[in-house]
Amino acid sequence: MNGDRDKGANMQELLEVPSNNGYHKFTPEEIQQVKMLDLRQIMKDKGVRLSWVNGQYEGTCPFHEDKLRSPRLRMNQDKGVWLWNCEGGHHGGTIIDFIEHAHGVAFPRAMEYLRQLICPMPKLNGNGESLREILKPLSEDHGSWIVDHGKNKTTSHPPSIIQDPSSELVERSEDQATFKYGDLIYQVKDLKNATKNHLKIILKLTHQDSQFTDRTDLHSARARRSFSNQAAERLSLQSAQVEEHLEVMMEELEESVQHSALSGQEKQNEMTEQEKEEALTLLKDPNLLDRMASDLDRLGYVGESTNKKILYLIATSRLMDKPTSAIVRSGSAGGKSTLMEYVLQFIPRTEWHFFTRITAQSLFYMSPEELDGKIVAVDERDGSSDADYSIRSLQSRGKLSLAASGKDPKTGEWKTHLKEFSARTPYMESSTKEKINEENLNRCFELYLDESIEQTKRIQESQRKKASGEGITLEEEEKLKRLYHNAQRLLKAHPVKIPRELEIDFPYQTLRSRRDYDKFLSLIKVIALLYQYQRGNNSPDPFREVTPQAPLKIRGGIDERGGQIIEATLKDYEMARDLTRGIFNNIVLDLPQPLAKFYDLLKKKVNEEAKELSTEDFTFTRRDIRKWTALPDHVVKSQMRQLEDLEYVILKRSGRTTRKVYQLCAQ
Repeated sequence: MNGDRDKGANMQELLEVPSNNGYHKFTPEEIQQVKMLDLRQIMKDKGVRLSWVNGQYEGTCPFHEDKLRSPRLRMNQDKGVWLWNCEGGHHGGTIIDFIEHAHGVAFPRAMEYLRQLICPMPKLNGNGESLREILKPLSEDHGSWIVDHGKNKTTSHPPSIIQDPSSELVERSEDQATFKYGDLIYQVKDLKNATKNHLKIILKLTHQDSQFTDRTDLHSARARRSFSNQAAERLSLQSAQVEEHLEVMMEELEESVQHSALSGQEKQNEMTEQEKEEALTLLKDPNLLDRMASDLDRLGYVGESTNKKILYLIATSRLMDKPTSAIVRSGSAGGKSTLMEYVLQFIPRTEWHFFTRITAQSLFYMSPEELDGKIVAVDERDGSSDADYSIRSLQSRGKLSLAASGKDPKTGEWKTHLKEFSARTPYMESSTKEKINEENLNRCFELYLDESIEQTKRIQESQRKKASGEGITLEEEEKLKRLYHNAQRLLKAHPVKIPRELEIDFPYQTLRSRRDYDKFLSLIKVIALLYQYQRGNNSPDPFREVTPQAPLKIRGGIDERGGQIIEATLKDYEMARDLTRGIFNNIVLDLPQPLAKFYDLLKKKVNEEAKELSTEDFTFTRRDIRKWTALPDHVVKSQMRQLEDLEYVILKRSGRTTRKVYQLCAQ
């Protein structure tokens, strides 16, 4: 390989150096272990800048004086052994050959030196010469690799070959973090929107005077590998080393981001003693729901008392194992989305999502933490139609399951990836559509807004007050929201049971009543949950830990896990019955709430106008209906079309004209 030893020397000559030289006899296993050391670091220390080209490393050969015209040096890895070759001469081989040629030493000295990078060697050779003297020619080039440790002489590892230095998070701010691994510095940016499950960042790696910057996703193995390969090529580093750093950084950033989020949330959730007392007073108020509806009036959304209460209860049902859902219906400009927004203002912001649109797969790719116990609200029905099936699965099963094909990041082969998680998610949306998929409707409470002239007058009066600067101030508004947020934070997610003694009659004539009855029972449970601080003679202390030995004194008992069970009462049932009277009263007739009201009004007017005629013989037109009800023509057309389809009215034509004349059907 060099002048001291002929290339044709056999293996025995390499392994057994004459004993008078005093060198160690190397076994084949030791030689193989040395050959597997990373040659790239040695090249870097010799000033060779390597680039990744066509599946191998290339650089300028260091064994030629003319650096501008030096031939290329190529390097690749074969079965774990790094091999190099110079195009301009006969030089090439393993890391041992490189050390021999670079320093003009024989095989034994090269081996002695390289073995120091793996394990400690005997301190003295056969002639009593210290290893520092033996390896002196090499130490002149790599002085920092050889150190004194008191009386005995030994060698230390060259940097970045055997093991990486310990990582250190040297700086952390809201948007940035800096990690240091020996002489490698990683600067992370764009952390402001990062979460434990979302680490798309801008990453800059600095080594000596060189830098490499790119945007990457630490949660993607492919993205980490791509960054590592490019950075290693640019900075002459080991890609495996950089990738290992990224994996460690990912774990540390996940922990750091989660800790920051929890700290921020805890800080936001902190209450003073006075705030705790005020929130408890609110929760102990027998008229809690009435007070909530009245406070929403103060914020600016007047009327709709029943709908406010039901939506607030649905939002509170996120604490239950099986939450409830609602769809708010009215004509255009009725205030559907606004009602949902106002009610959600009384729920802590971390507990709900308000979307304009949900795509078909979007819910599947949210994390369980983002959905479980969180409210999902969609502005309009059109924005959620693509995700109908996943929404229905959440409502019925409380679980999402997805099987999708994709490439395995390790093997590159296509395979099926499974994702499944459970989530307790109350759901809200609004719609102006007359017809909605029955599969969606029977899972929700249908809430119809008041479209009367009286409600319009109330809204206009509220708008006038707000425009004139009257009413609640911004400071009072924030204080009011804070009060309800604190009250929601004090609620405990106790299970609720409805005792058998509480007999509940419910219509059963239609198939849909099966799901309607389940919704009604859920509403009773969430009312009991909301009024948990008014159960029993002793209201519970929300700040005392619940244990089997020290249970909260709430009527209902203790479950098998030692948790408190809340028992619903007759008052809870009566409250649920009153709230849903307009929703469930027309189950037997199979008429939606607004259509049932319209039909009742129509029958009343026909009875008044028919006089001596029977209601079945009396005829009327849409013009007559508009005169009686003061409803716009498009509403009258829609309602009459539905009544005609359901055969509550009969359409008769007047002669050859297109004039439509109606009669009520016999009961």
